[in-house]
Amino acid sequence: MKRATLEILEPGEKIFGSRTGGRYFVQEFVDEQPTGGQFFTTIEEAEQHMLKFEGQTGPKLLVEENESY
Repeated sequence: MKRATLEILEPGEKIFGSRTGGRYFVQEFVDEQPTGGQFFTTIEEAEQHMLKFEGQTGPKLLVEENESY
């Protein structure tokens, strides 16, 4: 079974001491084992990737409005 999780990083947050390629981190799991992950600059891109990875179609998972970062 495939699933994906979304982590929203704090502005300027570093991972392993480095800046990331985006604020939205999608981690991918297959049969509950982590298999990869990607950073995205917008939540919409992250959501689209999650849906595609999980083989789903449908409404957006999350919506963030009026970001002030």
